[in-house]
Amino acid sequence: KLLEIITGEKIKIIFSPAGSGRTEFLKSLAKEGKRIMLVLPYISVIKNKIETDLEITELFDTFYGNADLKTIEFGRNIVTTFDKFSRSNYDKISKMFDYIFIDESHLLFTSSYRIEATANVIKKIKELYYISSNDPFASKIVLLTGTETGETHFFNKVANIIRVSKPSLGKEMEF
Repeated sequence: KLLEIITGEKIKIIFSPAGSGRTEFLKSLAKEGKRIMLVLPYISVIKNKIETDLEITELFDTFYGNADLKTIEFGRNIVTTFDKFSRSNYDKISKMFDYIFIDESHLLFTSSYRIEATANVIKKIKELYYISSNDPFASKIVLLTGTETGETHFFNKVANIIRVSKPSLGKEMEF
């Protein structure tokens, strides 16, 4: 059902807490043959979240450090950083992927010490949105976060907002 929700012209903003299945959703899309670009804020997140998961490393190539996005092979899923994404050729990547997921998107509005990189990511999202709103075959843009910050305000008129919750663990606390 979530796949139906993330198609369409508008930017999708998915608010879902940690442990609600975002990574499993991305894996399932990749297994279905969807072409995915996953953009993460830091190299450390790629190393800790992606490179420690054997299944995802089989489904996705990583591009950070000296790895050049110009060498992306069509049909491969990739994971990259905000920095590399912000310098990518938006026209090329809009045609190479079905979906571009920007994970931890709240950092685009809260990371003041990386203002140039985050501003360039927002600019890239706007460029990709323009392409996708005029080309039905262009990449769909999905922002993922568990922390609501500026996404709803900034992308208000061009976004569909989706809120995902996870079941309560039913734990009780005693004091």
